[in-house]
Amino acid sequence: MIEPRLLRVLIVLSETLSVSRAADTLNVSQPALSASLRKLRDAFGDPLFVRSGRGLAMTDRGRALANEARHVLDQLDRLTAPEAAFDPATDPLVLQIAASDFTMGSILPNVIAELAVAAPRTRLEFRNLDIASLEQALASGALDFAILPSSLAPEGLNARRLFEERFVCLLRRGHPAATEPLTKRALAELRHIRVAPALTRGRSPADEVFNASKLKRDIALTVPSYQIVPPIIAGTDLVSFFPARWAGSLDDRFVTRKSPIHIQPTTLSLVWHPVRQTTSSHAWARPVFATAAKAASKAHRKLTSR
Repeated sequence: MIEPRLLRVLIVLSETLSVSRAADTLNVSQPALSASLRKLRDAFGDPLFVRSGRGLAMTDRGRALANEARHVLDQLDRLTAPEAAFDPATDPLVLQIAASDFTMGSILPNVIAELAVAAPRTRLEFRNLDIASLEQALASGALDFAILPSSLAPEGLNARRLFEERFVCLLRRGHPAATEPLTKRALAELRHIRVAPALTRGRSPADEVFNASKLKRDIALTVPSYQIVPPIIAGTDLVSFFPARWAGSLDDRFVTRKSPIHIQPTTLSLVWHPVRQTTSSHAWARPVFATAAKAASKAHRKLTSR
């Protein structure tokens, strides 16, 4: 194995054809440079340089090796050079993100607004979450990020907390129970839409809490997605536990009431694989999602405080 240092000696000697000038260029002593030349001759089995007049002349073998050495060192310099910094204003970027429907509805508009200003050449591709294949998809590059409840994130992934999702009771405007605060008894007397996402393997966030309250929930309908709920609520007297920030963006056909039973808020996090921890475009994008989530939370608080 030839040290890169010796290849540099070979190149400088080929350019100066002088031991003394090569030593000055490399800032080493002449004896040290002569020792390096001996190592090169031994390694390649060729004199490489011979005396010619007052200077040196290269052998054919030496000339060919010097050309190859330049190519090798150029490759080595490129290999060891730091990654070019991502420039969001000019560099194209495609981000593939897995998220649930209500998460997309919660922060997607704010993410797009952030990127439109800061990174106009960025394209987003959102996909449905599949926990079983998530880690492999992130490791292989099939996905860049996922947004999901922190409790569901596979071990070994890096994560950044984005926001907490709280739940309210969603009813249609004009519903008999919509004019007064809901009590536990009143809530138990209503018919419910139960949301059991495939992401949580069919478990509803309200199931355990409602059961622990010793109240029986009258479930009229079970659906796999929050996206299905509003159109059904709008035309019926059903009620559903629903993400508060998404409920705040619905039109005036709907009203929300604080749940009389406490459902633990769900913490949503941005997760990614450690293989992309130092990738400059990823490192730049992660705070964008955090900023978008913060803006969405601020807008939600403003809306619900009216």
